[in-house]
Amino acid sequence: MYNRMNDLGQSTNSRLYGITDADCDFESAMKWYLKAAKSKHPHPGAMYRIGMLYLEGKGVPKNTETAIKWLELGAKGGAGWASEALTDLYRSGKATKKNTAIALELLNKEAERGSHEAHRDLGLMYYYGEEVARDFTLAYKHLSAIAESPLGTWDAQVYNALGHLYEDGKVTPQDLDKAFKYHLIGAKAVPYWPI
Repeated sequence: MYNRMNDLGQSTNSRLYGITDADCDFESAMKWYLKAAKSKHPHPGAMYRIGMLYLEGKGVPKNTETAIKWLELGAKGGAGWASEALTDLYRSGKATKKNTAIALELLNKEAERGSHEAHRDLGLMYYYGEEVARDFTLAYKHLSAIAESPLGTWDAQVYNALGHLYEDGKVTPQDLDKAFKYHLIGAKAVPYWPI
Protein backbone atom coordinates (compact mmCIF):
# COMPACT_ATOMS: atom_id res chain seq x y z
CA MET A 1 0.00 0.00 0.00
CA TYR A 2 2.94 2.36 0.62
CA ASN A 3 3.55 2.82 -3.09
CA ARG A 4 0.52 5.11 -3.15
CA MET A 5 1.85 7.36 -0.42
CA ASN A 6 3.73 10.62 -0.75
CA ASP A 7 6.79 11.74 1.16
CA LEU A 8 4.78 12.37 4.32
CA GLY A 9 3.26 8.92 4.20
CA GLN A 10 -0.09 9.98 2.81
CA SER A 11 -1.29 11.28 -0.50
CA THR A 12 -4.24 13.64 -0.68
CA ASN A 13 -6.37 10.80 -2.06
CA SER A 14 -5.27 8.38 0.65
CA ARG A 15 -6.43 10.81 3.34
CA LEU A 16 -9.79 11.11 1.60
CA TYR A 17 -10.20 7.32 1.76
CA GLY A 18 -9.14 7.10 5.39
CA ILE A 19 -5.69 5.58 4.79
CA THR A 20 -3.33 6.68 7.54
CA ASP A 21 0.27 6.08 8.59
CA ALA A 22 -1.01 3.19 10.70
CA ASP A 23 -2.01 1.45 7.45
CA CYS A 24 1.53 1.72 6.04
CA ASP A 25 4.33 -0.76 6.48
CA PHE A 26 7.25 1.67 6.49
CA GLU A 27 9.78 -1.02 7.42
CA SER A 28 8.92 -3.05 4.32
CA ALA A 29 8.89 0.11 2.23
CA MET A 30 12.39 0.95 3.48
CA LYS A 31 13.61 -2.53 2.54
CA TRP A 32 12.38 -2.12 -1.04
CA TYR A 33 13.60 1.45 -1.35
CA LEU A 34 17.08 0.38 -0.20
CA LYS A 35 17.05 -2.42 -2.74
CA ALA A 36 16.18 0.06 -5.52
CA ALA A 37 18.69 2.65 -4.32
CA LYS A 38 21.56 0.15 -4.12
CA SER A 39 20.78 -1.71 -7.34
CA LYS A 40 22.93 -1.84 -10.46
CA HIS A 41 20.95 1.16 -11.71
CA PRO A 42 20.30 3.20 -8.52
CA HIS A 43 16.90 4.87 -8.43
CA PRO A 44 17.03 8.54 -7.32
CA GLY A 45 13.35 8.48 -6.33
CA ALA A 46 14.03 5.62 -3.93
CA MET A 47 16.91 7.63 -2.44
CA TYR A 48 14.51 10.52 -1.91
CA ARG A 49 11.98 8.26 -0.18
CA ILE A 50 14.69 6.77 2.07
CA GLY A 51 15.75 10.29 3.05
CA MET A 52 12.19 11.27 3.89
CA LEU A 53 11.63 8.13 5.99
CA TYR A 54 14.78 8.92 7.99
CA LEU A 55 13.75 12.56 8.29
CA GLU A 56 10.31 11.64 9.63
CA GLY A 57 11.47 8.58 11.60
CA LYS A 58 9.03 6.28 9.83
CA GLY A 59 10.09 2.64 9.75
CA VAL A 60 13.56 3.64 10.96
CA PRO A 61 14.90 5.74 13.83
CA LYS A 62 14.76 9.44 13.02
CA ASN A 63 18.20 10.55 11.79
CA THR A 64 18.62 13.93 10.13
CA GLU A 65 22.23 13.37 9.01
CA THR A 66 21.35 10.12 7.28
CA ALA A 67 18.24 11.74 5.78
CA ILE A 68 20.30 14.57 4.29
CA LYS A 69 22.83 12.07 2.90
CA TRP A 70 20.09 10.15 1.08
CA LEU A 71 18.34 13.31 -0.10
CA GLU A 72 21.64 14.61 -1.51
CA LEU A 73 22.17 11.32 -3.36
CA GLY A 74 18.65 11.54 -4.76
CA ALA A 75 19.14 15.17 -5.81
CA LYS A 76 22.45 14.34 -7.54
CA GLY A 77 20.65 11.53 -9.35
CA GLY A 78 18.01 13.93 -10.66
CA ALA A 79 15.12 13.53 -8.21
CA GLY A 80 13.57 16.99 -8.12
CA TRP A 81 11.63 16.21 -4.95
CA ALA A 82 14.92 15.47 -3.18
CA SER A 83 16.27 18.88 -4.18
CA GLU A 84 13.05 20.54 -3.03
CA ALA A 85 13.19 18.72 0.32
CA LEU A 86 16.83 19.73 0.84
CA THR A 87 16.05 23.30 -0.15
CA ASP A 88 13.26 23.43 2.42
CA LEU A 89 15.56 22.01 5.10
CA TYR A 90 18.34 24.51 4.38
CA ARG A 91 15.97 27.48 4.06
CA SER A 92 14.03 26.75 7.23
CA GLY A 93 16.87 25.57 9.43
CA LYS A 94 14.40 23.23 11.15
CA ALA A 95 16.24 19.94 10.77
CA THR A 96 19.71 21.26 9.99
CA LYS A 97 21.64 24.50 10.20
CA LYS A 98 20.09 27.17 8.00
CA ASN A 99 22.18 27.66 4.86
CA THR A 100 20.75 30.00 2.24
CA ALA A 101 23.77 29.58 -0.06
CA ILE A 102 23.19 25.82 -0.42
CA ALA A 103 19.44 26.39 -0.82
CA LEU A 104 20.06 28.90 -3.64
CA GLU A 105 22.47 26.51 -5.35
CA LEU A 106 19.88 23.74 -5.26
CA LEU A 107 17.09 26.03 -6.44
CA ASN A 108 19.18 27.33 -9.34
CA LYS A 109 20.03 23.79 -10.46
CA GLU A 110 16.37 22.82 -10.39
CA ALA A 111 15.36 26.03 -12.21
CA GLU A 112 17.89 25.17 -14.95
CA ARG A 113 16.14 21.81 -15.27
CA GLY A 114 12.86 23.67 -15.75
CA SER A 115 11.29 23.18 -12.31
CA HIS A 116 8.28 25.46 -11.89
CA GLU A 117 8.60 25.23 -8.10
CA ALA A 118 12.24 26.36 -8.21
CA HIS A 119 11.42 29.27 -10.54
CA ARG A 120 8.53 30.23 -8.26
CA ASP A 121 10.61 30.11 -5.10
CA LEU A 122 13.54 32.02 -6.64
CA GLY A 123 11.27 34.59 -8.26
CA LEU A 124 9.40 35.34 -5.05
CA MET A 125 12.58 35.32 -2.95
CA TYR A 126 14.10 37.98 -5.21
CA TYR A 127 10.84 39.92 -5.56
CA TYR A 128 10.30 40.23 -1.80
CA GLY A 129 13.97 40.22 -0.82
CA GLU A 130 13.50 37.13 1.37
CA GLU A 131 16.86 35.62 2.35
CA VAL A 132 18.50 37.39 -0.61
CA ALA A 133 19.02 40.98 -1.72
CA ARG A 134 15.95 42.27 -3.50
CA ASP A 135 16.52 41.99 -7.26
CA PHE A 136 13.61 42.73 -9.57
CA THR A 137 15.53 41.63 -12.67
CA LEU A 138 16.08 38.13 -11.29
CA ALA A 139 12.52 38.08 -9.93
CA TYR A 140 11.18 38.89 -13.41
CA LYS A 141 13.43 36.25 -15.03
CA HIS A 142 12.13 33.45 -12.82
CA LEU A 143 8.49 34.51 -12.52
CA SER A 144 8.03 35.13 -16.24
CA ALA A 145 9.67 31.77 -17.02
CA ILE A 146 6.71 29.98 -15.48
CA ALA A 147 3.91 32.45 -16.15
CA GLU A 148 4.71 32.47 -19.87
CA SER A 149 5.34 28.73 -20.17
CA PRO A 150 2.74 26.53 -21.88
CA LEU A 151 1.94 25.00 -18.50
CA GLY A 152 1.50 28.35 -16.82
CA THR A 153 0.99 28.37 -13.10
CA TRP A 154 -1.92 28.39 -10.69
CA ASP A 155 -0.20 30.61 -8.16
CA ALA A 156 -1.72 34.03 -7.51
CA GLN A 157 1.50 35.41 -6.02
CA VAL A 158 3.43 34.81 -9.25
CA TYR A 159 0.91 36.68 -11.39
CA ASN A 160 0.44 39.52 -8.92
CA ALA A 161 4.20 40.07 -8.59
CA LEU A 162 4.53 40.15 -12.38
CA GLY A 163 1.60 42.56 -12.55
CA HIS A 164 3.38 44.90 -10.14
CA LEU A 165 6.64 44.66 -12.11
CA TYR A 166 4.82 45.72 -15.31
CA GLU A 167 2.76 48.32 -13.46
CA ASP A 168 5.80 49.96 -11.88
CA GLY A 169 8.11 49.55 -14.87
CA LYS A 170 10.85 48.31 -12.58
CA VAL A 171 12.38 45.86 -15.05
CA THR A 172 10.51 46.27 -18.28
CA PRO A 173 9.01 49.43 -19.73
CA GLN A 174 5.77 50.22 -17.92
CA ASP A 175 2.93 48.31 -19.56
CA LEU A 176 -0.41 48.82 -17.84
CA ASP A 177 -2.22 46.42 -20.18
CA LYS A 178 0.11 43.56 -19.22
CA ALA A 179 -0.06 44.65 -15.58
CA PHE A 180 -3.86 44.46 -15.71
CA LYS A 181 -3.71 41.07 -17.48
CA TYR A 182 -1.46 39.56 -14.80
CA HIS A 183 -3.39 41.09 -11.91
CA LEU A 184 -6.62 39.71 -13.38
CA ILE A 185 -5.11 36.22 -13.76
CA GLY A 186 -3.77 36.53 -10.20
CA ALA A 187 -7.21 37.46 -8.91
CA LYS A 188 -8.66 34.33 -10.50
CA ALA A 189 -5.81 32.05 -9.42
CA VAL A 190 -5.59 30.29 -6.10
CA PRO A 191 -3.30 31.23 -3.25
CA TYR A 192 -0.27 28.97 -2.84
CA TRP A 193 -0.79 26.46 -0.05
CA PRO A 194 1.56 23.51 -0.25
CA ILE A 195 -0.03 20.24 0.83
